[in-house]
Amino acid sequence: LSSILFSFNSIARTIFRIHYRTVILTIVSLMGAASIIFLSYALRDYGLNGVGMAWLIGETVTLMAYSVLIFRDRADLITS
Repeated sequence: LSSILFSFNSIARTIFRIHYRTVILTIVSLMGAASIIFLSYALRDYGLNGVGMAWLIGETVTLMAYSVLIFRDRADLITS
């Protein structure tokens, strides 16, 4: 499941790279990585299943952040 979200995140990262929004791209990527690392540590009692859940939640958080930013700036991203 998280690989599906990862593919959508890759598309969103490409959109931000094309439009030279590297600061936003960096902030959202760091936020996603930090959430995955934190949740992996928090769910360590569940073993690999905990890491999988952390990855799924982290990718979901990242996708939601990209979605908000893309829809907020959709006029700028589409026309430029």
